[in-house]
Amino acid sequence: MSETPRLQLLKSAYRWYYFNRSSVIEEPFEISKREFGFKDFSGSMIRHMQFRNRGELLAYIIRNVPRSIYSSVAYYKDPTAPMDIKGWEGSDLVFDLDMKDVSEAARENTFWVCGICGEIGAGKGPPACPKCGSQSIIETEWVCDKCMADVKAATALLVSVLTERFGFSNRDITVYFSGDHGFHVHVNSREIITLSQRERAEIIDYLTLNGYDSKRFEANTPNTSLLYDRAVERVAIDPNVTMDIKRVFRLPGSLHDESGITKCRCDDVQECDPLTSCVMLPDEPTKVRVIYAPRFYIKGTWYGPFKQEDVTLPLSAAVYLLAKGLADPLK
Repeated sequence: MSETPRLQLLKSAYRWYYFNRSSVIEEPFEISKREFGFKDFSGSMIRHMQFRNRGELLAYIIRNVPRSIYSSVAYYKDPTAPMDIKGWEGSDLVFDLDMKDVSEAARENTFWVCGICGEIGAGKGPPACPKCGSQSIIETEWVCDKCMADVKAATALLVSVLTERFGFSNRDITVYFSGDHGFHVHVNSREIITLSQRERAEIIDYLTLNGYDSKRFEANTPNTSLLYDRAVERVAIDPNVTMDIKRVFRLPGSLHDESGITKCRCDDVQECDPLTSCVMLPDEPTKVRVIYAPRFYIKGTWYGPFKQEDVTLPLSAAVYLLAKGLADPLK
């Protein structure tokens, strides 16, 4: 099946990035023990791949130009083997914080667009467009200043709890902008890689206050205890990510498939501006037909709103819309 003009332009932009920005890619610790997964521009996923070193990984990426790149949180004796005989040796502790889970503004910013007639609606998309009957419905969670501020605050809270209550050093913790709607927090400590799913579930229960009865714990728990200290606040995290010891997680330095923005480090989460610092595609003028886009911010500049308009945008801003299915390239 031939690629659409939209996919062709996206693939060209991703090819430029991986050829010119390969130094940004961070290979995981003990790379040869990791399982890698790749999603291509047709949506197909390949997993159970192994690379012995950074050079092998980069050569594969540059040659194949994947749309998404993942590596396992787990360490395996044989990453290429079927899951039940890989030989699990441990897993990193990771957290995923998404705007929709921490911000009411993010939930309110969800909208859908019909890719055929351009009909627009708020909230989750219908099975078919009520105007033209098409099933080509594009559902999007839009990023706004408020939801970005909310997810930053939630991420900063998580880091505070991990350091002040769990005793991790700041050197153990790396915070990344996910590339689209939130942040990833990686805890790089050899002391915790063998934690079981059950033990990770207990960490989630503590962070999310699952099962917390304030009267019971204030009466029966010493003030010096870590568990359910009444001063702790609820942290909104995706529990499935943290509990899954065999998950493949987006590789730092790779492009997000729904934005064209890099998963990159944010050393100071409250001060970072990821929609500037993590946008690493060039500013080459690119003509696109925008189906619909509310006002959005990329690399220090605001664009839109647009509706059924032909516009010229920097490649980074054009790819942002193309990756979300909200625009098509023009010749």
